[in-house]
Amino acid sequence: FIRGGLERQNVSQFLYSNRLSFPSGYDHRVAEKLNTFYAEYYLPLFYPEFNIGGILYVPRFYAKAFYNYAKGEGNYYLEDGSWQYDPNALKMSSYGGQINMNFYAFRFPFPFSFGVQYSYMPSLQNYDIAYSFGIDFFGFTINKRRTCSHCNSNALLH
Repeated sequence: FIRGGLERQNVSQFLYSNRLSFPSGYDHRVAEKLNTFYAEYYLPLFYPEFNIGGILYVPRFYAKAFYNYAKGEGNYYLEDGSWQYDPNALKMSSYGGQINMNFYAFRFPFPFSFGVQYSYMPSLQNYDIAYSFGIDFFGFTINKRRTCSHCNSNALLH
């Protein structure tokens, strides 16, 4: 998918974190003006359907390729415990890939995900390796009403 964003904030009294994210691999900072562009492509790798009793079930591996760009003006960054200000525009970009695994553990009803991401930042001529872990609560419903397959009425199925 492709997405972009513009964000402006007046920091005369308060300094808020940006709602838009900076490119992968860059240290946290806050910008008064922030323009972003993200391009990501997800690709399923394989579906092993690997199962170890009720301990672990691995249904899928997938990959992501990405390119991130941001231009921040009026940047605040944390250095030695205090906020520093840089009025100059900072252009940041990174590209790379990520490999993720979806899995279920110990019959927990929500799917987990684990991933490893490699980001290269050309302007810094440096790379970053990051790990991710997540739990998906959105695909789960409790006591969902469905139509009973062998009767004509709506029933609460368990």
